[in-house]
Amino acid sequence: MKTAKSPLQKVLLAVTVLFALLACQEKEITTVPAKIVLDNADGFGAVAVKFSNKVETQSISFTADGDWRIHVPSDATWITVSPSSGHGNGEKVTAQITVQANPVEKKRGATLSFISDGLEQKALVMLEQEQLYIRKMQLPGSKVLIGQAASTYTVKVTSVFVDSFTASSTASWLTAKMGANSGELKLTVTANNGALRSCDIVLTSAPIPGEESIKAHLKVTQFNVAAPKPDILDIDFKSDGSAIDVAAGRTVTYYPGDECVVSLNKTWNTYVPSFSHSMGGAYTAGCYKVEEDAEMISLMEDGYSMEAVFMLSEEPNGKEIKAFSCTRSGGTALMVGNSSHNNNLTFIINNGGWKFCDSGIVPVPGTYYHVLGTWDKASGDLICYIDGEKKAVVTGITGAFKRATMTPNYFTIGGNQANDGGWRGDVVEACLYSTVISADEAYARAIETGPNHMLFTE
Repeated sequence: MKTAKSPLQKVLLAVTVLFALLACQEKEITTVPAKIVLDNADGFGAVAVKFSNKVETQSISFTADGDWRIHVPSDATWITVSPSSGHGNGEKVTAQITVQANPVEKKRGATLSFISDGLEQKALVMLEQEQLYIRKMQLPGSKVLIGQAASTYTVKVTSVFVDSFTASSTASWLTAKMGANSGELKLTVTANNGALRSCDIVLTSAPIPGEESIKAHLKVTQFNVAAPKPDILDIDFKSDGSAIDVAAGRTVTYYPGDECVVSLNKTWNTYVPSFSHSMGGAYTAGCYKVEEDAEMISLMEDGYSMEAVFMLSEEPNGKEIKAFSCTRSGGTALMVGNSSHNNNLTFIINNGGWKFCDSGIVPVPGTYYHVLGTWDKASGDLICYIDGEKKAVVTGITGAFKRATMTPNYFTIGGNQANDGGWRGDVVEACLYSTVISADEAYARAIETGPNHMLFTE
């Protein structure tokens, strides 16, 4: 039989429980003194130590109470610590951290932690080492072609551990100097009204005591033929996906779709459409079209030039892949030929039958090409230029130009007017001329339409 507790007993029991709870709470907030304290540590117990890219040793100091060990990550084999363990009684300890020379051109780092009496301590060494010290200046190439007109050009310079440089020119018609920083070379030229001319540019890094200056060389050749301007069609793509014709003001209709994305192209520093159609396949949207009008027909009937700058993003698949075209049982196009034409970059025309001017060049995925085709009815010559160089000539094409048979016809960028022949990649330029461009003018156009209006040849 249980005996009921008296009121006094109940009060004494409550007081006992209260003191027990207070004792527990007091025990929970009792702090344990740190066993390792780093000199000059921040509020989190960490010290940052920076090393050069060479073999180097630095010291760290700390107080230790008990057995201690410095843990180096297993993948940081380039770090050694001495001593890495010991026993302390509250006195100061000094350890040496040694790093090997950094063999790569990027910084590296590691975090060293401290263990005392089997417990990880609130003490960290945050270690960072500079990248390999190789000073260099690198240009996009060693030879560059520039246009005939007076102008200023910007050449990108990839510089490492070079804060500034001087540039010298061997010609009075060209002035070379560093741009806003060591990442730019500015070339200012006068107009070339004579023969083709060249000069050598030498970039020399600013002197550093005890080190030799480094140099970079560039041969600049200025063309002596002005680049012609397109007079039938010259497509300019806009950031919102729209496009305009800056040659004759013709209407360019954009058919938006997921398979055409327009963005700022850093190579050309302009807005460029990227197409993702099935190569040579059908599509429902994602292209640009310009209606062929009576004036275009009249201007092209005795000869014309057709030009595009484009890039195919994948290996050709053996189908006709059309970047800029107007075909249907007739017409013309700049495209990648099918397997019967060895997947060549090709200019085609119909004068009662298809005539192919195969360049001999199979496009490399991700590489941009300036492709220009000309047809001269009087001479009967069909010519294909790639990056300014004449690659192929087909003769004897003197018959009338047979136009495509759709009503109306459309010059199309990103495929063909019947929404077939889909393109996969970028199209930077699409132009038409009423004249037959000469070989020198083709080279001038390749220069003019290149990135920053330059053409690096090596």
